[in-house]
Amino acid sequence: MKRKTDGSERIVGIRRRSGSLREIELSGGRRFLVLKDRRSGRYLEAGAELGDDDIVQLEGPLAKAAGLAFAYRLLARRDRS
Repeated sequence: MKRKTDGSERIVGIRRRSGSLREIELSGGRRFLVLKDRRSGRYLEAGAELGDDDIVQLEGPLAKAAGLAFAYRLLARRDRS
């Protein structure tokens, strides 16, 4: 996978996963899982340009919140069965 030299990528797709979890797909083919809340609102617009600082946010705190929400939902569903 080749990356652009200017460090910016475009959001090409946003899909709903479960509940408030969203999957963001970038023009470079990378995908990120984010929790829909006020912190991630600006990343949920198709066509938006993202810089290196935005990618760091998607890989760091936003990914952590989404991972915790995903794990909670997965375990809650498992406990009911």
